[in-house]
Amino acid sequence: MRSIRKLSFAVVVLLASSALASSASAKLPDKVLAEVLSAYPPAVDSKGLHTAHDKIDPTKMRGYVVVERAGIPAERARFFISWSDYDYRGVVVHVGEEGRMTTRRGTPYTYLKRGDVMAVTGVKEFRDTIYLKLMSADVYVPANRQKDKRHSRVTVMLGFKFPKSMFDSGDASGALGVMERWVKPFKDKGAAEAYATMLRDEAAVVAADAPRPEGKADEEQERIQSLEDKIDAAKKDLEEAERELGEIKESKGK
Repeated sequence: MRSIRKLSFAVVVLLASSALASSASAKLPDKVLAEVLSAYPPAVDSKGLHTAHDKIDPTKMRGYVVVERAGIPAERARFFISWSDYDYRGVVVHVGEEGRMTTRRGTPYTYLKRGDVMAVTGVKEFRDTIYLKLMSADVYVPANRQKDKRHSRVTVMLGFKFPKSMFDSGDASGALGVMERWVKPFKDKGAAEAYATMLRDEAAVVAADAPRPEGKADEEQERIQSLEDKIDAAKKDLEEAERELGEIKESKGK
């Protein structure tokens, strides 16, 4: 009986080990990873990519992206007496789940906006997830943190978790299409900034053309007219006061 139990336990352990080994070995096809690296070439590794204490060498940058979808959490570099390591906050987009994003607990330093330019500092893959390590192309000053004493570049490790079926054919076009809808790739900073400017101009035009709430325009026009009437009345009172003051002075002179 003991031998049967030992045998059963050994079979269970063997099956579990096989399952874990299979899961651990599962990864993206090499062809897919190669195409991702071609579209999003990472920077040449240097200290400046890891700590804000060291300056960035722009000649080591090889790829940039422009944020297409706002709301991606990002962090600034850590600061204690002086600038320290960058905090690449992990964020995962669950592809096929209506753009669901997950990240660690805690309030992010900021959220990236549509049109933000980021440098690609690294590319990693783990099983069915592709990670882009992104750093803002310049020092980043969030609109709600302009009064802060210190600002640094901001960073995020943006992951895309894909359904395994997406890579059955070994084709990367589907994955790249999804990634581009979040972060559009460029090979140089100038091209990325030109595209980002176009996005921001487009957003400004849309905002200007957006219909105002019903009755809002009429209310504003009425308020403007009321203020103009008050200004006219004040001018008339001032003119009347000046006229009376002049008459008093004349009568005293006589």
